[in-house]
Amino acid sequence: MVGLVAAAGLVLPGLAAVPASAATDPSISINNPGTPKAGPVVLSGNVSQGTKDPTTVLYVLDATASTHLFAGSDCNGDGAHTLADDLNGDTKVGDVLDCEIGAVQKLNTSLIATYPTTRIAVGVEAFAQVAQVADLSSPGPDMFAAPGDKGSGTQPRIITAATSVQRGEINQYVPKSLGGSGTSYDLAVSKALSALAGAAAGPKWVMLVSDGKTSVADSTLSALRASGIHLSSFAVGDGANCNSWGALAKMSGATGERCVVASPATLAASLTNSQPDGIANVSVSIGDTSVAADIDPIGGWRAKFNLGKGTYTATARASLTSGHQISSSRSFSVAAAAGGPNPGTVTPGAGALRATVIHANRPSPSRAALPSRVSGTVGKLKHGSLVITKHLNRAIVALQGRTSLGGPWVTLDRGRVKTGKYALHWTPTGGVHYLRVALRAHGSFAASSNAVPKARISGCKVTRHATRWSMTCHTTAPTGARARLFYNGHKVDVSRVSGGLVKVHAHGRPAGHVLAVRNSRKRHAHWAHLAL
Repeated sequence: MVGLVAAAGLVLPGLAAVPASAATDPSISINNPGTPKAGPVVLSGNVSQGTKDPTTVLYVLDATASTHLFAGSDCNGDGAHTLADDLNGDTKVGDVLDCEIGAVQKLNTSLIATYPTTRIAVGVEAFAQVAQVADLSSPGPDMFAAPGDKGSGTQPRIITAATSVQRGEINQYVPKSLGGSGTSYDLAVSKALSALAGAAAGPKWVMLVSDGKTSVADSTLSALRASGIHLSSFAVGDGANCNSWGALAKMSGATGERCVVASPATLAASLTNSQPDGIANVSVSIGDTSVAADIDPIGGWRAKFNLGKGTYTATARASLTSGHQISSSRSFSVAAAAGGPNPGTVTPGAGALRATVIHANRPSPSRAALPSRVSGTVGKLKHGSLVITKHLNRAIVALQGRTSLGGPWVTLDRGRVKTGKYALHWTPTGGVHYLRVALRAHGSFAASSNAVPKARISGCKVTRHATRWSMTCHTTAPTGARARLFYNGHKVDVSRVSGGLVKVHAHGRPAGHVLAVRNSRKRHAHWAHLAL
């Protein structure tokens, strides 16, 4: 018998870590680009939980004794190891802590470019045996500021504070001790939750970077689950990992986000290029030209075009890991510029890849929780629709699964696109609860992914009694839809769908029975049949 698997409703993990009372529908926005001049034009926006409140981001840095390792790394991203890689001035050039600071600098620069200053605030925390949030002014407390806020200085205040972090201490703007050489994730999370509780209402994120050499208490994980924040963790340095039983993976998983492994030298790219678990991909279209957008760790996106003079309407579309799609449009004008492209020109910008779409067919009803065969189509995005193109033939498609929201995706099967179609197979196991199909980047076309739809009826559990049996199945039919059980063409039971589940009863053994679920209240009835 197939065990009853938890309903894979595929909530939007990176965008849904909010209390139920505060949850709203996700949305995608396009920032006002003003009136750019003809030539390279970068559009930007954000995928969020449907709120206009500002986003708050807290960078959390590991400043324990072990972060002195890996000295010699390129931490400032200039391609060389020089004295400039001693970002905190402690004479340990290019160690793990330097690369943590370098990653914060790069991500902060990205946030400055993507977000209007009124919509985002950032802070920095460091921890060892004790955790402290840096004050961004003297005297404090002033824990959050816009990422580009320089105050009276020459660089953003957040960078002044971040580069003052040394092992065991924060030196700017108010000196603070981090205690001895111990490591406490519990205190780090507690301090972060306390600081974010005092921030403005809106989405809240923690970017926690650590070498991952300690444990975390169950009470801390419970606090994270209840907090409504999103915590993404980054494992860097010797022995750091994102094993499911490790503290870093447990903390990010508690909020439905990802744990990412990186070396010191690649940490900045990993931090900046990671994206919320709830967002599969974002594309932006102008006319029949669609490009894939870059997505930052908190849902901000940037898309590059080359535009001539004219008035345009851009449409941004986000594919969510839940399988849902959201979109938004904005019109804007481009002014003439000497040497610019001809009026009306719309082409992908330098380095931009053309957007792709991958669809998975809805599996047939089955007693299994997940289908063993997944098929579908692949194409480019044109006017918001999938259009098959020969340029994607031979592109690689993978069927991937994972055990929990925020967990790593594991490839179960792979194949190649043939005339716009694919078919993949695997043997279902109890450890995989979520499926998606992923298209790899191919030539000038970007990668994309999409959730495998749920079957109309799936995940059935049969319970035997002395003279009868009962069966409970998951169904995508709405609450109130009618379910009927037939045997040899005769109706033997009737029930109603409730909360995505349907339960039926019958005498004898479950053989030759047919479960039919139908919602006749809609013009186009939702129906499915499962033969046992």
